[in-house]
Amino acid sequence: MFKLFFSKIKKRIIEVWEHAGFQKYFKNTGWFFLSKISSMVLSFVSTVFMVRYFLPEQYGLLNYAISYVGLFSFISTLGLDSVLYRDLVKEPEKKEVFFGSALVIRLVGAALGFLFIASSLFIFPSNTDAFYIILIIAGIYFFQPFSIASLYFQAKVNSKIIAIYGFVVTAILSLLKILFVFLHISVIGFALIFLVEPILFGLAYCFAYYLAGESLMKWKYSFDIVKRLLNDAWPLMFSGAFAVIYMRIDQVMLKHYLDNYAVGIYSVAAQLSEYWYIFPLIIVNSLVPAIVNARTAGEEVYKRRKAYLFKLIIGISVFIALIFTVFADFFIRVIYGANYLGAVGVLRIYVWGGLGMSLGLVVNQLFIVENRTKMYFVANFLSMLVNVILNIVMIPKFGMSGAAFATLIAYSFIPMPYFIFKSKSKGNITVYEAVS
Repeated sequence: MFKLFFSKIKKRIIEVWEHAGFQKYFKNTGWFFLSKISSMVLSFVSTVFMVRYFLPEQYGLLNYAISYVGLFSFISTLGLDSVLYRDLVKEPEKKEVFFGSALVIRLVGAALGFLFIASSLFIFPSNTDAFYIILIIAGIYFFQPFSIASLYFQAKVNSKIIAIYGFVVTAILSLLKILFVFLHISVIGFALIFLVEPILFGLAYCFAYYLAGESLMKWKYSFDIVKRLLNDAWPLMFSGAFAVIYMRIDQVMLKHYLDNYAVGIYSVAAQLSEYWYIFPLIIVNSLVPAIVNARTAGEEVYKRRKAYLFKLIIGISVFIALIFTVFADFFIRVIYGANYLGAVGVLRIYVWGGLGMSLGLVVNQLFIVENRTKMYFVANFLSMLVNVILNIVMIPKFGMSGAAFATLIAYSFIPMPYFIFKSKSKGNITVYEAVS
């Protein structure tokens, strides 16, 4: 059965690769793929240095703070990026007013997000270290809005520039982490690196925007555009809220039910599982434009390309999950050391959530393309609800494994609404068509 399955997957991958349209998009984004992989390797190596330097309790404290701040990130982003990208593609001549209005919205959202976090810390007090680390990391909200300049290059299908700048920034941050390890900097010191990250990315993208002959000084605010952006983005904002909750709530709840040690062990398994998400993410970002353009060529072409993408994502996800399941003990022992061997069992469960997450990347893009943002909302709400309920039930009974199972099940719910609820427009496919 497995031999037949992988034979079919191999056949489909070859068909996708040999398709002229798909080859065009792969060739145009090959450099982007290499840049992302290089950045991932740098980030991975520096993170391994950091993890091996900390005890699980210390690393758990840092990840708890990151997850806590992440729970409120939807307030600062407001789901604007996808809508802004869409409008820049449709109406590039209005870029200054789009950027100016979006920047104002994002800065207001940043202030609100920081205020919510600060207020919550006084309502639900944490120990001194956690308090300061959370406030430091929450400062990222005020610098993230300036990274919207990168959307200018994405809208012009010229991501090479931002990929190069992104790689340079990642290299600097990675070197900082390794330097801090050798200097024996405390956990609070490492929190500063997470604050520096959006500053460097914002400066890099704004500088690239300037070199492209554009000027931030031309960005203009328009109340009508603000209303338009918020009206289109609110379903995505709430969807983003649900997404960050189901992606972050497990580590926050592990801290509540167990301790920092459990968060540290669990975080290692989660991060190792999630490193390979870069592959489906790059594939989706590379191929969705081809799928969008296929709509103009006819529904059958659009439908066929969607099916190819689903098959490719499923094949890659299953293959990688099997590798991690078989070699989990080896990976944890060699990469992170004996202090983190408790993560082996969690890794073997958590890694299978990547299948649902990868399919979710596809369907979330298709929801936006097909103007079905409300279903995007439903998918993320359903996953969030399932994850929260299962974490409440399973963590007290099964500890870290319970949190991993909760995440696995919740991620599996992400793509379901796309297949269950048919679009009124043409172009949908069934689960059977996607995998057969």
